[in-house]
Amino acid sequence: MPAKRVLIGFGVDIDAVAGWLGSYGGEDSPSDISRGMFAGEVGVPRLLKLFRKYDMKTTFFIPGHSLETFPEQMAAARDAGHEIGLHGYSHENPVSMTQEQQRDVLDHTFKLLTDFNHGKPPIGSVAPWWEQSQESVNLLLEKGIQYDHSGMAHDCQAYYMRDEDTWTKIDFKEEAATWMKPLRRGKETGLVQIPVSWYLDDLPPMMFMKSSPNSHGWVNTRDVEQLWKDMFTYCYREEEEFIFPITIHPDVSGRPHVLLMLERFIEWVNTHDNVHWVTTAQMAKEFRAKVKPVEGAKMPRGLEDVNRIRIGKGDISARLTVDTRYGKVIGGRASNGAAVFLEIPYALPPVRFADAEPLPDDHKYPSGKEYLTESSYGFQPRNDGQASGTPFVDKVGYGKPTENPLFLNIISPPSFKPKSSAQAFPVKIYIHGGFLQFGSLHGVRGQDQFVSAELSEVRVNIGYRLSAFGFLASDEPRLDGNYGFKDQWLALEWVKKNISVFGGNPQDITVVGLSAGAHSVHQILHHVSRLPEAADSPFQSAILMSNAIVMVPKTPAELRPQFEALCYALDLDPKSPNILKTLQDPSLVPASKICELIETDALGTEYGTFRGCVDNISWMASSPDLMTWQRSGAFATNLTKKGVKSIVIGDLTEEWYLYSIAHPIPTPADIIVNLERYYPVEMVEKMMRMYRTLGEDAGEGECTRLFGEILSDWQLGLRSNYVQKVDT
Repeated sequence: MPAKRVLIGFGVDIDAVAGWLGSYGGEDSPSDISRGMFAGEVGVPRLLKLFRKYDMKTTFFIPGHSLETFPEQMAAARDAGHEIGLHGYSHENPVSMTQEQQRDVLDHTFKLLTDFNHGKPPIGSVAPWWEQSQESVNLLLEKGIQYDHSGMAHDCQAYYMRDEDTWTKIDFKEEAATWMKPLRRGKETGLVQIPVSWYLDDLPPMMFMKSSPNSHGWVNTRDVEQLWKDMFTYCYREEEEFIFPITIHPDVSGRPHVLLMLERFIEWVNTHDNVHWVTTAQMAKEFRAKVKPVEGAKMPRGLEDVNRIRIGKGDISARLTVDTRYGKVIGGRASNGAAVFLEIPYALPPVRFADAEPLPDDHKYPSGKEYLTESSYGFQPRNDGQASGTPFVDKVGYGKPTENPLFLNIISPPSFKPKSSAQAFPVKIYIHGGFLQFGSLHGVRGQDQFVSAELSEVRVNIGYRLSAFGFLASDEPRLDGNYGFKDQWLALEWVKKNISVFGGNPQDITVVGLSAGAHSVHQILHHVSRLPEAADSPFQSAILMSNAIVMVPKTPAELRPQFEALCYALDLDPKSPNILKTLQDPSLVPASKICELIETDALGTEYGTFRGCVDNISWMASSPDLMTWQRSGAFATNLTKKGVKSIVIGDLTEEWYLYSIAHPIPTPADIIVNLERYYPVEMVEKMMRMYRTLGEDAGEGECTRLFGEILSDWQLGLRSNYVQKVDT
């Protein structure tokens, strides 16, 4: 079974002249130095050209000596977007140095690279010659280095390093009992190790060094290539997920015969599924997101609070309680004093593929429960093209998937005091994006405690059902769809009724959406504009960031083929009289199975994205349709009557790029089938006539660009001439 996720990448060690000065053991003759000059002046540009060809980002580990000797070439690597990491100054061996010397080199090179990288400090380090000293781990931690790339305790999995393992050397002059002792492990730290391997290093087999007995320089590149392929093949077969870091040097891999080998190897690797070329920092980031250090582990300086809302454990003074309509809710103070309440339910647990129900008036939250933990996020597929390089935990938070993500997070400013009637902070309700298929209210958790404090406002993030769980629809059998939008509406109503006890002003609420969240806000605005006479809006302002509705959604009848595709993928008969009961039963149809089918395109590409629909029942009316309603002026007039005072809409100049990577678009035909995920077939036909025509032999780059332009135009805002073409 192939691996589900592979992170592969090159670490480029720019030893150059520094290598001959520090570790290679040559004579430091002009001839040796000239080989170092080749590395900086010829090898580096050639490697940068290779990386551009395959559109990959790598990590350049740069000795201080190389940075100061080859400033233009190193700047080219930096400006191309490659990560910059530490690698000593003159490739000096840490084991041969005193602790003070090691610290001096680290301090000096850290400042050099930080200044060179426009103030961005390096977070990774490679020990010269991969020789770590007993002091290395603690020195790196003290400097705030987040990962090392020098250890060999594994070959395809990252791990946390220990500080100061100890062992007893053999001394034949002494009695055997004095040296027959096991290794003593040090304490695990928060320093990630991205392992190295001499078998995945270009230098030993393909670079001649006069004083090194095992150096070669004449090894056939195809032998090295096959060794790398064999290692990759084994890991791909045996590991569910793995990393595959390769070390190269411009002295070696800048040579023509090795560059050709790298091209062959890259193209071979790219024939495998689920492979991602990333920087070493990305490997470390994903490992840290999945595997937490042991309790009390010494962490890299400054990393303790990164992307975490920190609550004072065991300190009762850090807890605070508010009285909602449904009972007491216990939260806590974050490290900056902001009041934090996580995963507060705003509705009853929903039935799958059915409208959620609001909390009844007599509902009571569990007595004594503390709302301080990220424990869950909504079930969703994991084939998010826009965030393929982002660790899953960064998108959804900690915990496990659930079919009940109907809860919200509330962050109040540090000055908030429970039961203080004098406080009335502005309220911002955030609806996350993700094409309505991906994401979580926990995705911005690291920002809100600071934004709330800086702006003196209450921040609310709401969860809602996604993908099929939030938007499956059909006319036969009847599935109204739009469950995710209706979840959001229940959350807004809950906030309106309860936000005052969190210090929020119910008369100053702004609902904000990003991407699919902005689309959701537009949906909500239409819903508000058609509320009954006696009903008012639960908010006063709206902000739409990078999305809006620009055409009438599909009907349940148009979505019936998608419903049937899901049934067939589940080996179910969509015409069965009990099909809804079967689909709604998690014991018969696990949520994880639905996600798996969607993310593997088992439904067919055109049916893999679930969106809103015109239901004519509880959410979106068909007469007049929403575009006619909006153009008529009734939309704006009714919003004003319902209490909506302002709407802000904005987007970016290069939106097309983010949309271009939403789905793989290798051929012109893939443009059409992927547009049909979002729009009716006849509309896609009209859309395609408005844009340039690509030849059948068009490359993936051209196809991806055109798809991104079309989808961003129709997701965000149409050019006026295109609107005219559609109308006519």
